[in-house]
Amino acid sequence: MNTEGKKRTSRFLSKWKGKLAVQLGILILGMNLLVLILCFTFLYLRIEDILLEKAEKDNIERLEQSEYNIDVFCEQVKLALRRLAINSDLKTLSKDMRLSEGDRYYCVNQVLESFDEIQENYPYIQQISFFGENGIVIKKANGTGPGRYFVMDTDKSDWYYTSELARLLEIRKQLWYGGCTARNFSFAYREELDGKDEYYVSFAQVVVYGAGALVINVDMDYFLDLFYVNAVENSETMYTMDENCRVVAARDFESVGTTVQFSGGEEIQDGVERYIEDTQQGKTQIITYALPAMGWKLVSEMPVAEVTKESRHLKDIMILACALSVTASFVLTMWCVSKMLKPLKELAAVVRKVGTGKLGRTFEKIPGNELGVLTMQFNQMSLDLRELFQQKEHMERERRELEMQTLRAQINPHLIYNTLNAIKWRALISEERNIAESISLLSDFLEPVFKNQKLLCTVREELDYVKNYIAIMNLLKTGVYLLETEVPEACCEYPVIRFLLQPVVENAILHGFRGASSGKICISMEAAGADALLRVTDNGCGMNQTELQKLQEKLRAPELWEGEGVGLVNVARRIRNQYGTNYGISVCNGEKSGMVVVLRIKWDM
Repeated sequence: MNTEGKKRTSRFLSKWKGKLAVQLGILILGMNLLVLILCFTFLYLRIEDILLEKAEKDNIERLEQSEYNIDVFCEQVKLALRRLAINSDLKTLSKDMRLSEGDRYYCVNQVLESFDEIQENYPYIQQISFFGENGIVIKKANGTGPGRYFVMDTDKSDWYYTSELARLLEIRKQLWYGGCTARNFSFAYREELDGKDEYYVSFAQVVVYGAGALVINVDMDYFLDLFYVNAVENSETMYTMDENCRVVAARDFESVGTTVQFSGGEEIQDGVERYIEDTQQGKTQIITYALPAMGWKLVSEMPVAEVTKESRHLKDIMILACALSVTASFVLTMWCVSKMLKPLKELAAVVRKVGTGKLGRTFEKIPGNELGVLTMQFNQMSLDLRELFQQKEHMERERRELEMQTLRAQINPHLIYNTLNAIKWRALISEERNIAESISLLSDFLEPVFKNQKLLCTVREELDYVKNYIAIMNLLKTGVYLLETEVPEACCEYPVIRFLLQPVVENAILHGFRGASSGKICISMEAAGADALLRVTDNGCGMNQTELQKLQEKLRAPELWEGEGVGLVNVARRIRNQYGTNYGISVCNGEKSGMVVVLRIKWDM
């Protein structure tokens, strides 16, 4: 790069360096890129699993349909065998060995006719055989003529008597069996079969009377069609195997009778297992599906590459989509950021003017978003700054006046208290004992108000304050108001908020003893779990029900009655502010007369 090119690059970078739009654009674009890369990477890695899961789900649905087809087939075969098993001629042949030759052939023909009837109703039944315990063997292949066979095999030389099928039938009495061929059930006069041997799927059952066994053989191709009709064409291999993992029905006849074993299986639902095996075709997904009606398993094999062949196209599409998304994101991000920050740029220009001392500057175009809030706040701030200097002198005057008022508020209480003390001493000099005593009581009563500024005091101090108040009331009203205290000595140093009891006692004297010049007030204190209860009881006139309910309503929510002065509501409000909403005042009428006021406060010794 030549010198001129470097200069142009330097000017371009210096122009955009520090620009908020560029910074936001890079930040948003970077976050978008990160999110896109993470999303596409996750999807890229998940595509094969998703396709496998979809193929697995589709495969299970196909296997369920195949199971239904096989169940219907099994019921039909079992019904056919039951119809054969109740044949009376079959029972006669099996049990009665003294039949004449003519009677025997008659019964055999009757049995064969029943075999013919079954094969007419169920064309897929290729061969029916009866093997009697007395050596009678009756066989009927599909069709007529040479396919009918009967023999008295007293030596039991037929293949069946020494086969695994006969051995298993002795144990189970009824079973499905695979792997037999037409050669196994061939007739004595046919040593070889023409063409390729034919495989059967066999259903065998010991007849009820225990005289032998009936075997129904179904064409394997027909049986395979029951589940291959749901197979994926040219890619899925399906077959059945018995409980010993021996292949009993498959398109590849060479695999019939072989044993297969799978490893690392995973049960994906009841009766369904999944395996991933390495085969000659590569990695293969194998699903085994239990067939309870036969005691076998239906097996589906499909190459994983066949399942995921669409993933290659999806991956290419994803890469292209990612590139297009990045480009579109960059263009849209820069355009949106520039559009959104235009008002902010204009606002910054106005701010710079205010910074030079041009107070009162405002921004006229207010956006309809969060920047609009910022703009309005700036406008207000600019106007406030201009007014701030104008109000400075006025605020200084107000501050000096407030200082003077505070000084007066400090002087007046002290002046009143000192004047009362001077009057008391003049009364004592003049031997005016009553006047001196009254002034002394009033001074004691006002002392906590004027001198002690602490929020809390002890219960003892609060009781002394109440005693002074009652003494003053007795002087003012020339009455006899008695005060009794039942506070344990251990509770006298308990801290409570100041002026807690005096408003309650004042309420009792002014309202409870109205019209009376005497009365009795009792103050007690007790613990209530983690709380303390201060109880004030009087023997006054009490309250009617309407007034009591109204007062109780106020005490339940004293914060709603701010204008209630210094009475019970104010005391309740102060308690709740100090200790919490679980504390306060409750009131009720006494059992005989008067009122009972209970103050619940926190026990904090």
